[in-house]
Amino acid sequence: MYILREASRAGPITIALARESAPLFAAWRCLVSQVDLMLRTSTSLGPILCLLVLLGADAAKDSGVKKIEIKDKKYSTPKLTIKAGETVVWTNRDDSDHSIVADDGSFGTKDDDLNPGESYKFTFKKKGKYKYHCKYHPREKGEITVE
Repeated sequence: MYILREASRAGPITIALARESAPLFAAWRCLVSQVDLMLRTSTSLGPILCLLVLLGADAAKDSGVKKIEIKDKKYSTPKLTIKAGETVVWTNRDDSDHSIVADDGSFGTKDDDLNPGESYKFTFKKKGKYKYHCKYHPREKGEITVE
């Protein structure tokens, strides 16, 4: 967790960012320097503007990315529909190894295991239906439909 603090006439501004939002730290520093005059002249508009920009940057970072978690030997979203060009990220939240193997061999962890806490991502560029499974758990199956 990163804690960012900046001073303004209205008092200190404190924003906590999760570790995966670390790139926003640089954006925050740049934003604070750019709106310094605004913070000096308008004590209520500056903090609101900073918050809106940070929230918008975080949302833009995740656009086009769909997340699937593996927990209790199943996929959190076994059937998912996405658009061509979008990315799917699978994260192993279980206490055992898993794998992502496309039935047609077009994507997946192949011979590598997805250890607890690890993630695998793939960007789907072509339309179609893609079935996948875990090589260790035969009932663990999923399907991605790309439109």
